[in-house]
Amino acid sequence: MRPMPCKRVKLRRQRGIAAVEFALISVLLSTLLMAGSEFGRAVFQYNTLAKSVRAAARHLSQFPPGHEAAIAQARLLAVYASTTDTGTAVVPGLTTGMVAICDASNCDANKRQSTGQTRVNLVTVTVSGVRFVPVASWVLPAFTFDSVSVTMPQGLA
Repeated sequence: MRPMPCKRVKLRRQRGIAAVEFALISVLLSTLLMAGSEFGRAVFQYNTLAKSVRAAARHLSQFPPGHEAAIAQARLLAVYASTTDTGTAVVPGLTTGMVAICDASNCDANKRQSTGQTRVNLVTVTVSGVRFVPVASWVLPAFTFDSVSVTMPQGLA
């Protein structure tokens, strides 16, 4: 039994439709894949920034307020994850000028905070103005992270 001529015409018309559908869907899927990877990079960079700020605050918590050498080391620790200024910044575009340090020697708000039993000095390390620049800017626009700030108790003088 031979196939009907009507079915042959339908089959001939549908030849290549799967390739066209795949081409249309693959553009959408690749865009979603790129957006997901760029979002992942942004979260990774923010997390790295938060860890470096926490390390700088932890470093300063071991010294008395106003310890200039420790403050300089903390700035380098926040930017380079090292107390020396060699290497690359932990996040692209991060500089020591973006690091603000507030302790009892330069901020009245951090002097002798009451904890219930005793009073302690606090140290606050803040990084602001860090910009995320995506690789695929057509998927995710460049933006500036919110300020990252960590406050810890500081050693008393």
